[in-house]
Amino acid sequence: MIRLTIQIDEAVYGIGWIDAQQKQVLLNSAVVRWREDVCACAPSLCLLCEGASPDAVLAQLADELHGMGHIGWRGELYAVREETKDEPIALIERAAAKFLGLKTVGAHCNGFIVDHRGRPSHLWIGKRASSKATDPGLLDNLVGCGVPWPQTPDEAVIREGWEEAGLSASCMQQALLRNVYQVDRQDAGGQHRQRLYVYDLALPREVEPQNQDGEVDAYFLLAIQEIVVGLKMARFTADAAITTLDFLQRHALIGTPSPENGLDEVWRRSVGAVSTCGSGR
Repeated sequence: MIRLTIQIDEAVYGIGWIDAQQKQVLLNSAVVRWREDVCACAPSLCLLCEGASPDAVLAQLADELHGMGHIGWRGELYAVREETKDEPIALIERAAAKFLGLKTVGAHCNGFIVDHRGRPSHLWIGKRASSKATDPGLLDNLVGCGVPWPQTPDEAVIREGWEEAGLSASCMQQALLRNVYQVDRQDAGGQHRQRLYVYDLALPREVEPQNQDGEVDAYFLLAIQEIVVGLKMARFTADAAITTLDFLQRHALIGTPSPENGLDEVWRRSVGAVSTCGSGR
C-alpha cells in the first residue's frame, strides 16, 4: 500500500492509503499537483495545495474523479483527518473517501425485540434498495449510515432513524452505544477505513419500521437462526455483518465465530484488519 499525504503550507499530514492503480489515476490528474516521497515506513504520494485552500483542492480532485467515472456522488461532506487525530484538516465529497483510503466514521444500530424472558429473540433487518450505489439488495441493520461532517455518530443515528426507518428522534435517543470498531478492509473502489459505532435499540413489538427516503425496500423481523443463515450466505453488507455479529455475541446468542459454528468466514470477509477500540455506554 502507498501512503497518501497532503501538504498544507509547510506541514505534511498522513490522511489515507491507496494502491498502485489508484496512485496512477491520481498522478494523471489534470487539476491538482502531486509529489512522490520515499520514507522509511512506506512510499507516499503527497497532494500539494500550493497556496490554495485544501477544501478547494480536494473539491477539484473529487470533481475530476467523478468526471472520469472512478467515484459516484453523494452530495455530503466527509472530514479529512490526519491518521492519528480526529479533528478535520479539510472536507471532501463523501464518494471520494474510499478511493483515497481516508479514515471515515460510520454508525449502525441493531433494532431488536425481546421474548417473555427479556432475551433478544428477533432483529429488524432492512433490505437495501436495488437503486443503492453500494450493496444494492443486501441486508442491513435497522439503521446504517456514514457520518457526514459535522454530525456526531449519535446525531447521525437519530437522523437516519427517521429517514431509513420512520422512527422518531425520541425513540432513537433510546439507542445505546455498545461498541466501537476500527475497520480496515479492501472493498470495491478502494480501502474502507472506518471507525464503526455500534448501537442497540430495543423496540416494542407493536413498532414496525417504515422507510421514508426510498433507500430501504423492506424491513423484516427475523429470528436469530434466520439471521445466522443470512450471515453465512453472505446476504448482509460487511458493516451490517460486523454489527450483527457483535450483537449476537454480546447477548450470548452465538459463540465466538469459529469453524465449528461456521461464522469465522463471515467475520474474516467482513472486517479486514479490525480491532475493538472502545466499549459503549
